[in-house]
Amino acid sequence: MSDSAKDSQELDLIRSIGHDPRAMYRLYREHALGLYRFALALTGEPQAAEDAVQESMIAAWRDPSAFDGRSRVSTWLLGICRHKVLDALRRANRARNIEKRAASKMTSMISESQLPGRGGASPDVSARIEFWEAFGRLPLNQREVLLLVFHFGLSQDEASSVLGIPVGAVRSRVYRARTRLAALLENGTGNLPGEELLG
Repeated sequence: MSDSAKDSQELDLIRSIGHDPRAMYRLYREHALGLYRFALALTGEPQAAEDAVQESMIAAWRDPSAFDGRSRVSTWLLGICRHKVLDALRRANRARNIEKRAASKMTSMISESQLPGRGGASPDVSARIEFWEAFGRLPLNQREVLLLVFHFGLSQDEASSVLGIPVGAVRSRVYRARTRLAALLENGTGNLPGEELLG
């Protein structure tokens, strides 16, 4: 399928979500997990991430005309989700506490889901835990730009659209985030290329 055909299908899907429950279900099925992972990595709290996904999907359903077709649907939804996450952080006035707890909660979730029997963590699991501990120490604006570019594969132009900042600022944040993450991994938790473990 050509890019233009896919773009046309995405635009048709968004136009139909207000009156076709199947379209809304398809949108949710295709994008909810990615949005949840994005929100979870920013908040470190599963319930906050679930709430952000639900609020994002409701916002898309209420105002599908906000999607103008100039970006991918996933980029549009990530932008909505980011705003919902930031709104939640401001409303609850918990940004600092969430920042501190994000690394330990992420480590706990990864450990519980990937640790083998009683023999302890495998080297791969240990590496992932070390990576997420270091990742959780990055400022929110650096975590989100790394997620958008390396995990979701957005171009720097698309990341600029999601974050509402100039492309030059995206480049700068990516550079600072990678530099800081590398330093954290080298000095605190090991030496791993961060982008390999973001996927």
